[in-house]
Amino acid sequence: LVAICPPSNPAATPDTWTARAAQVRAEGTQSIVDATLGRWFLPDFKDIDPIRQMLLDCPAEGYAACCEALSTTNLLPSLPDITAPVLLVTTDGDTSVPPETVVPLATQIPGAHLEILENAAHLVTYSHPHAINPLLLAHLG
Repeated sequence: LVAICPPSNPAATPDTWTARAAQVRAEGTQSIVDATLGRWFLPDFKDIDPIRQMLLDCPAEGYAACCEALSTTNLLPSLPDITAPVLLVTTDGDTSVPPETVVPLATQIPGAHLEILENAAHLVTYSHPHAINPLLLAHLG
């Protein structure tokens, strides 16, 4: 949800997304892999090969179209209308959707529960399943 609220995230402006789409169309997903992995994981996390391959296998047009969709989507006005239980998770090392963009959302979504995990980055579900899985199970249970 947070990733598709560009106005809340100064790290990923609409221009950032459209430039990334253009780059991927021109040069393929291999042109963004290293930078993307650098945002998604902390430097000491080493098990990135499956994610690297996933990005390389992603069709350039599909990736570019997703970037363009992210550049124009703004769900922020709808946040107060959410009635389902919401778990917001951010990490101290996330530069893609930094905590300062997630924390305010907790006050905009009625009853939202916020967790800030330490020593992790954007793809915390992959890098830290031991930390995220109990949160998800408790939320869904």
